[in-house]
Amino acid sequence: MRTVDEANTEQKRAVVLRAAMRCFAQNGLQKTSISDICKAAGMRSGHVYYYFPSKDAIVEAAFRIGMDDLITHVEEMMDGEDFVSLIVDIHSKAERDRRSWDMTPGLRLEFLAESARNPRLMAIENAQDERLVQATLRVVYKAMAAGRLDSRVDPLAFSHAIILLWSGFALARLSDTFDLDVYRDAIKKLIAPWLISAGMVTKPASEMKPD
Repeated sequence: MRTVDEANTEQKRAVVLRAAMRCFAQNGLQKTSISDICKAAGMRSGHVYYYFPSKDAIVEAAFRIGMDDLITHVEEMMDGEDFVSLIVDIHSKAERDRRSWDMTPGLRLEFLAESARNPRLMAIENAQDERLVQATLRVVYKAMAAGRLDSRVDPLAFSHAIILLWSGFALARLSDTFDLDVYRDAIKKLIAPWLISAGMVTKPASEMKPD
């Protein structure tokens, strides 16, 4: 159980992180200073260092925002029957979570660009990608075992394809003409050949074992 001090520290860290995200969204990663973050958080200059040792530490924490929630959403993906809608809904939920932290599509792209220059961010990105692949792979195996996906599907390739769609959605949101329903229809046409129709025979669930 957390002590009162630990709970208070976590609460203050969240305040700092939210303030930083507002600054990042308004000014960009490079132009945001610790002084800007302190001011946005309503703290004295330098007080933020009690909760984060550096701006880089804040950026790294911000880079992780939403990942745990996304994994949870993915693991709940099979709660419904419409596999195509579930794929789209996961993106919608993840985007809603990110927006609640002021993580706009443009800012997310800036974070990804920064990770290409920052080895620590790249390591975080790689770890997050692996978690997402494994979570999605479990869902694909579950869908195959439940008779919703053709047993001829390559589970890992199908998982990567789904994740690629989610990444594409995020980038497509940079356009003013973004319409998720248009993409929903496109996904339906792409995935339809691999969805199981009533009466089709698929591999027994006992033979569907993830790595």
